[in-house]
Amino acid sequence: MDVAVGNGKVLLLGTVPEEKELRRIISKTVNEFGGDKFNTTGGVIVVRREGKNLSGLIAADVSGTGGTFNFNGKMKDILTDKVYEDYISLEPYTTAILVKI
Repeated sequence: MDVAVGNGKVLLLGTVPEEKELRRIISKTVNEFGGDKFNTTGGVIVVRREGKNLSGLIAADVSGTGGTFNFNGKMKDILTDKVYEDYISLEPYTTAILVKI
């Protein structure tokens, strides 16, 4: 079920789907509503966020298996101040908030 919130929508799930089903739901939603597809492995999902003064990516492992996210260039995780080039590896259930540098 999707619910309008501000200028967007929130997809509500009544369960925690298996990884394969979650990836199918995300892919279908991205195709339906538009958005970015990212090169990830494991249980990592990535969402682009943009505000008035800052834009970046939120990468999170949602499956508890960890994984990687590949990108081009250098990005800084503003939670840890670590700088990554071309990819980041996430431990299970961790999150990174990345900005381009």
